[in-house]
Amino acid sequence: MTAADLRYLLAIDDVAPEGGAALTAVAQKMSLSKVSVYRAAARLEKAGYLLRDERSRLLITPAGAAALQEYRIAAGWLACHLEHHCGVDHATALQDAIGAVCAMSDAGRHGLWAFIHAHVQKEKEERSE
Repeated sequence: MTAADLRYLLAIDDVAPEGGAALTAVAQKMSLSKVSVYRAAARLEKAGYLLRDERSRLLITPAGAAALQEYRIAAGWLACHLEHHCGVDHATALQDAIGAVCAMSDAGRHGLWAFIHAHVQKEKEERSE
C-alpha cells in the first residue's frame, strides 16, 4: 500500500468509523478534490480494501480494516519513537512513520507488527504480576 493510499483509508475511517463515508466528506477532510478521492477510492476498491454501498458511500472491507489496523499500529509506534526519542514534532513524526511503514516490505511490516504485539503483551504480563 502506498503512503497516499493509507492516508485515504485513515481519512475514510476518521470520517465514518462505522462505515459509509461520502466522497465529499473525505475530500473535505483531506483538503483534496472529490475527483482525487474518487480515483483513490477506485484504486483501493480494486485492491479489495474498499467497496461502495448502494448510495456510493465508501465502506472499508474486512481486508481493508485488517490492513488499516496493522499499518496504524506500526505507524503509531514508529511515530511515538520518532517523537519521544528523536525530538521530531508529532505531525512530522506521524507523516514520516506513515511513509516508512508503507515503504517496508510485507515481511518487514508483519515482523514489526509482531514485535510491537509481543512487546505490548510482555508489558501487560509484567503489569499484572
